[in-house]
Amino acid sequence: NKQNEVLQMLIKSEMIPICLNIMSSWNGVIRIAAAFVLSCLMEDDVSCKKLADNQPQVKVMLDILNQVLLDLCDDFDIHLSKSVISVYTKLLTYNSVVPIANELASKAFVQFQPKQNMDQQLKSFLERLQTLPKTK
Repeated sequence: NKQNEVLQMLIKSEMIPICLNIMSSWNGVIRIAAAFVLSCLMEDDVSCKKLADNQPQVKVMLDILNQVLLDLCDDFDIHLSKSVISVYTKLLTYNSVVPIANELASKAFVQFQPKQNMDQQLKSFLERLQTLPKTK
C-alpha cells in the first residue's frame, strides 16, 4: 500500500525527531503541521512499538507533548490539541509508557487548573493524565 510506503520512508528519515523539535521550538501553523505529521506517523504500529520500547526517547517525547498541552491551556488551538491528544493516546496503549507518562504528567500538571478557552476533549484528557496508574 502506497500510504504505508510513504509512512515508512518518513519514519526512516528521522521525521519523528524533526516534528518533536518543531513542536518544542516553534508556534503557530508550523507547530500544528508538525503535530499532525507526528500523529500520522504514529499510526504505524511497528514504528510506534519501537518508539515505545525506547524509554529515553519516550521521555523526551512525553516532555514535549506535556509542554504543548500546557501551552494549549493558555493558547488553545483545536487542531493542535487533537493531534497531540492522538499521539499521547497512542503512546498510552503501551504498558511500558504508562508509568513514565504518570511520572512526567504528575510533575508537569501539578498546578493544573482548567481554563475557559479549552474544549471538553482537552479538559478530559488532562484530567485523565492526572489519574494515570503508576504501573500497569
